[in-house]
Amino acid sequence: MKIASPLPWAATVALIAACSNPQQSEPVDPFADFRGDAGVARAAVTQWVERGEAAIPELQAGLREDSAKVQRYCTEALAKITGQWGWNDGLLWQRSVEDAKALGKPMMVLHLFGNFDEEFC
Repeated sequence: MKIASPLPWAATVALIAACSNPQQSEPVDPFADFRGDAGVARAAVTQWVERGEAAIPELQAGLREDSAKVQRYCTEALAKITGQWGWNDGLLWQRSVEDAKALGKPMMVLHLFGNFDEEFC
């Protein structure tokens, strides 16, 4: 009985390892779910919102995408996280004076009737 050379097995393992290496894989589109069905996009918005303020830089980058759908859903997710509607200036609203003081930055206090995250028109 003849024993096969270990070379083909080693070459196969090396090939599999090269194919499964994440550094060599295609870049993943973080906004792929925003480009498709509206129901899938709404579920993706919920997932982004659950990540909280940590997701803000990525969502702001999504505002620079060419796709109007991606921009729309990024704006929606940012609005739900920050409580701002219709603003893309990087300003973050804090819902309490204590939270604003904790940032250690100058602040302006606005007293409005209603909530920032509700539209009245």
